[in-house]
Amino acid sequence: MATRAFVAVALFAAACTTPPAGPPRLAPYADCAHPPSPDQVHQGLQGPSRGGTAVALLFSEVPMKAGDEQKIVWRVTGTGPIRIFATGPAAQVVQPVWGPEEHGGSTFAYPGGEWGVGFRFTAPGCWTVHVARDDVEGSLSLPVT
Repeated sequence: MATRAFVAVALFAAACTTPPAGPPRLAPYADCAHPPSPDQVHQGLQGPSRGGTAVALLFSEVPMKAGDEQKIVWRVTGTGPIRIFATGPAAQVVQPVWGPEEHGGSTFAYPGGEWGVGFRFTAPGCWTVHVARDDVEGSLSLPVT
């Protein structure tokens, strides 16, 4: 009888739990309205993602400077080749000035494959870098002055 009661309680408790809302938050969240603090910039940042996780490591301070080349390393879970581009003010779309270059490994300890990419944001404003693999999409929005 006690075993049946335990099983019933366990099933009831399991039925009351909510499934996860999406991919886990592994790094601080950042966007143009919530720019990262200086200590967060070099730890890894996350924006919204679907199907997995995408974490970015910035090699410059935020806000970034328009016209300067900006290096960003991405860790993205999932499968398939990586696709990366950025959108900015007035519906501008820019492709990387170099990369994506696959990295064999590093101390940037987040799950997924790793790629480095360089961007030159052409104007001040809010820029969003978009990353995608076959089954994962992510983005990170950053202020540029």
